[in-house]
Amino acid sequence: MVAITVILAAVIAAFVLDLGQSQGANAQAGLSFDENEEASGDIEVVATVNSVERADSITVEGCGDTKDLSSPSAGDTATLTSNDCSGETITVTGTTDGNENVITQYDVEG
Repeated sequence: MVAITVILAAVIAAFVLDLGQSQGANAQAGLSFDENEEASGDIEVVATVNSVERADSITVEGCGDTKDLSSPSAGDTATLTSNDCSGETITVTGTTDGNENVITQYDVEG
């Protein structure tokens, strides 16, 4: 009897809270970052996509620049260059099925 009550409570909670239906899958991808200082003093940060589990698009943003990768795949790169990038944080967001989430962040050492 207790088990039936617990199951009914879980089913009712799922309907009331609309659990499962509104849960979208997060974008997932693996990226690596390379940082180079150019002769001009600019800092170049290259974000390379290593793998894509689930992402319709990826946006790499930071150092006053934004790069969009639509239909990303392994090997795609986004390069950000700035003379005032030291100490900045690069944020990579992904979008899948209309849901956007932060995939990773990278702190520029400069």
